[in-house]
Amino acid sequence: MKEATGEASQTVIVIIVVAIIAAAAAIIVPMLTSQVKEGADNMSAKASPTDPFTPKEQ
Repeated sequence: MKEATGEASQTVIVIIVVAIIAAAAAIIVPMLTSQVKEGADNMSAKASPTDPFTPKEQ
C-alpha cells in the first residue's frame, strides 16, 4: 500500500512541475516573439529600399 501512495505522490509532483513549466513558457514565449518581431522590424527599417537582386536600369 505504501508503494502505491509513493507512486501517486510522484505523479502529483510531476504534474505540478509540468504545470509550472507550462505557465512559465506561456509567459515567456509571447515576450520573446514580440522582441524578435521588434528586432526584425528595426532591421527591415534600416535596410536599403532597393532590391539587390533586380538589375539596375541604365
